[in-house]
Amino acid sequence: MNVGRTERLAAALIARHDFAHAVRLLNEVGIIPMPLKGVLLQHIVYQDPSDRLLSDADLLVPPGRFEEALAALRRAGHRIDPEGRAGVSTKGPDAQLEVDVHRRPFSPGLYNLSGSDLFSGGSIDKKIFGAVVVLPDPADLYAHLIGNFAKGRHGAEAKPQLRDFSVVASRFNLAAQPIARHLERHGLARAARYALPHVHDAFSDAVLRALRVDRIGHASAAVARRITSQVGSAGRLSLVAPHLVNRSLARGVLSVGAHVALGLRARITSRLR
Repeated sequence: MNVGRTERLAAALIARHDFAHAVRLLNEVGIIPMPLKGVLLQHIVYQDPSDRLLSDADLLVPPGRFEEALAALRRAGHRIDPEGRAGVSTKGPDAQLEVDVHRRPFSPGLYNLSGSDLFSGGSIDKKIFGAVVVLPDPADLYAHLIGNFAKGRHGAEAKPQLRDFSVVASRFNLAAQPIARHLERHGLARAARYALPHVHDAFSDAVLRALRVDRIGHASAAVARRITSQVGSAGRLSLVAPHLVNRSLARGVLSVGAHVALGLRARITSRLR
């Protein structure tokens, strides 16, 4: 066993410990959250958790339980940062890893995959984390990866995220046609046109072919990819990319406004604190 893998495995075990502790605190007040992104992929998709690195762990709370969830963590001594566009970063008094607690899957108005959608299609699990969580349906998991890739303005350099698409599709034996319809139903078809051309595998190509014709969506996704490839995910101009691939251009204008407003709120709250 090489040192690199040892360090990655240790990091995965720490992430699992800190995440599970936060989940148990929520379980104590009757909240059953949903793990998202890296911490979920480590344990239900990758055979070896050390194959998927992460810098924090993410969970989604059921609709209407967000403030209650933060209160439970605060009582247990967690540091609670000011709320961002979709959630809050928290960290336990003895934790090494932050746990991001999400109010919603994406910023308000961005795409059409809601927390209610994710929880209604999910299934209860009591074993993976030694606490009770709701695991997302594989189609919702894939859809959330699409939206998160676009939201993060990722590109060809995001190798771990690009690998996730292929591994999830293989792990759950997904079929391209149903996934394409699922993405369209949840306003993520244009986000898929942004993300999947970077993946370069047979399943992603099949999903793109299965999407219904949308010339405006095809063009807006190409513009968004060009912007992020030229200025990078951190460039100010790239902030428009996720909104260019919202479910319509009109919705994109509205989600830009919400994005700006929530950013200002978070900045003001941070200064006041």
